[in-house]
Amino acid sequence: MLEPQSTYADLKGFFPFEPTEDQDGLLRKLAVYLSIRRVLPEVFIIKGYAGTGKTTMIRSAVATHKKHKRKVVLMAPTGRAAKVLSGATESKAHTIHRSLYRPRVGSSGTATFVLANNNLKHTTFIVDEAGLVGTTADSTLGGNSLIEDLITYVFTDSSNNLILVGDPAQLPPIGQPQSPALLTDFFIKNLGINATDHT
Repeated sequence: MLEPQSTYADLKGFFPFEPTEDQDGLLRKLAVYLSIRRVLPEVFIIKGYAGTGKTTMIRSAVATHKKHKRKVVLMAPTGRAAKVLSGATESKAHTIHRSLYRPRVGSSGTATFVLANNNLKHTTFIVDEAGLVGTTADSTLGGNSLIEDLITYVFTDSSNNLILVGDPAQLPPIGQPQSPALLTDFFIKNLGINATDHT
């Protein structure tokens, strides 16, 4: 496990330009989040409007993980967003559904999806466009919401990290007034998970 100052130096070193004061503050917070060994799960939320450097931050985090041979898993809610994320980071990215679920055909021939086993430890999961991840229960997902299954999957082991990245100006999931995946209160009050954010 690296010290926060060392992680910060790496994150900043992979930044392609001198970060703004706000970006530097995010680098420091992210360095602490990635460096602390925790017993309880905690989510780190990065919120920013278009052009504030969210993708650059993801690229820097991925490069830092690669430098230290640490595992990172990239996801996005849609195939298009996953493709953009993959191109920006020069790393594989998949949809959340592809990463989390496996198909199962019931005796009636109806297809449903079950949560896959996650054997990864000491892994950072990064979800871009996280504002699109909702809390609506889905019968094809066993009655759970996507965000609940994401939390269950990632934190099968408490050594894992989850970074959610999104734009607060983006439309929230259908039928919801706000994007729950970008709200620290949602995780704390509804899922009992600690959450830190940077806007």
